[in-house]
Amino acid sequence: YQGDENDVVILSLVTSKPANRFVALRNRYIVALSRARLATIVIGSREAVAGERGPEHWRRLLSDLEEPSSEVAEKRIGNQLKLCCPRHRLQSQIQVKDGDDFPKTAFCTLPCSYILPYCQHQCQEPCHSIRETPHTTHCSQLVQRPCALHSDVPLECSTVLKATPTASSLEEALLEYKCECKVIWHRPECGHSIRLTCHEKKLVEKKEMTLEPCDEVVDDWYHPECNHPRVAPKCHERRHWETDPPKCTKQITHQRKCDCCVTIPCYERKVVDEQPCHAEKTCQRPRCTHHLSLRCWQASQIQAIWQDSDWNGASVDKVVTVEHGVSYGPSEKDYWSIKPSFVGIVPAATIPVCKVPVHYRASCGHIIPNIMCFEAFECASHRSPRPEPECKLDVPFTSSVCGHTLRGPCCLALKSRQLNRIVDERSCVKLSSN
Repeated sequence: YQGDENDVVILSLVTSKPANRFVALRNRYIVALSRARLATIVIGSREAVAGERGPEHWRRLLSDLEEPSSEVAEKRIGNQLKLCCPRHRLQSQIQVKDGDDFPKTAFCTLPCSYILPYCQHQCQEPCHSIRETPHTTHCSQLVQRPCALHSDVPLECSTVLKATPTASSLEEALLEYKCECKVIWHRPECGHSIRLTCHEKKLVEKKEMTLEPCDEVVDDWYHPECNHPRVAPKCHERRHWETDPPKCTKQITHQRKCDCCVTIPCYERKVVDEQPCHAEKTCQRPRCTHHLSLRCWQASQIQAIWQDSDWNGASVDKVVTVEHGVSYGPSEKDYWSIKPSFVGIVPAATIPVCKVPVHYRASCGHIIPNIMCFEAFECASHRSPRPEPECKLDVPFTSSVCGHTLRGPCCLALKSRQLNRIVDERSCVKLSSN
């Protein structure tokens, strides 16, 4: 340790045995007591160094410590150790006798004398070392509130400085400070109350600040057109609806003029009847009574056109029978060409032709089965370009060549009769010419 120094040196004699050779050495004594710059504290037994057999230099030291010095006006030896704050030596002192007497924290209870630069108030921490504890950052010193309405409400310095981070001093911060005390403000548009800060209330009164719409839940509102309620609306919503009612979006079941029911928003009930009904519908074809699947508005138009006409329908006896030469009216696909108002409402391409097998009574009077319905009706019309199907029924007929009676298909008999008629007409022409 020779050659080193410390501010404070604590020397422990370790043993209490008198005339200890290690302690008695003068050179070690000199080195031990000359290493401290500020204070040397010796802990040990007086009998070990200052008894009858103790070394002279130790006895002389203890004798000097029994007397006051120019710096300490009391004895500097005893069974207790006096400790004091280096900043407040006279105001803060304690006596330590054993290890339990040492303070667990800083024992100086006097306040720190440091002046805070941003507000010029004294640091509120107890006496401390800035290496272990920084100066206070939360100044609890009370200042005068700048708001005249709440001048009696306590205001801490730290609250002001926190609310005005750009201020460079407390005076500047107080000028910028906005009073945060809560007050009651009654909305002029509805009378509902709201809690604002004092500063916000002043801005609202000057019309320099606009509040959010009133969200207070109020009584139900009933729509003036349908009387459907809007349950528990907010205040600003109801006030707006009272002057400008919105569309009622409540889902309702509406019965259209065609008796079809549809689920729609309430506000659409006025216009839905003016639009075509797209509900699925199954109706009967007017000519053949076979079922036809369409949209409701298409079926209604077809029925309306048929009822306004004098067309005939086919006879139905278990199976539809179409008669040759009877006027049944046009196909559903041709309605648009008959009634101009039907054009564009029911496009012809949307209505399929009827291909259900039916019976067809040919011009010969025989019934031909399994003819597609639309072909049978086309054959029945005199103006149709479609030829009549050939009748295959086996019938007797007279040969135009030899006059013998034969049996064969009805269509062949019809051709034989036509040939006989041609031959007779030619013979008649020859006789008349002779």
